[in-house]
Amino acid sequence: MLSRTITRQNKVFVPVSKLFSSSTEAKTFVLEYTYVDNMAEKRVPVRPAHLEFTKSYVDNKSLIAGGALVPAMETGLLLFRGSKDMVETFAKNDPYVVNRVVTKYKISEWAIAVGGI
Repeated sequence: MLSRTITRQNKVFVPVSKLFSSSTEAKTFVLEYTYVDNMAEKRVPVRPAHLEFTKSYVDNKSLIAGGALVPAMETGLLLFRGSKDMVETFAKNDPYVVNRVVTKYKISEWAIAVGGI
């Protein structure tokens, strides 16, 4: 098994094992929401509370971006930097989840391959 870094023509190739560190550094997560039917209408009463709730996460740069996939608005994606526990705490306390605008959610760690955030 190849475990060293390889350099070819000024390009560095890093073994996959080095990409998935068990350190405590911030990781990137995708929080995927599944919304109720007719979400655009049903979110109206709780949207101000949801947006206010997200503000502190945006301000401390834990929440990078979030929004619904269009045009159907059946799914929402939120991109985080931090820990899985932090994302779980966010999801459990989000007014959309508490008020059942979100029917289920899934948290996935994202191994960014190209680009950066």
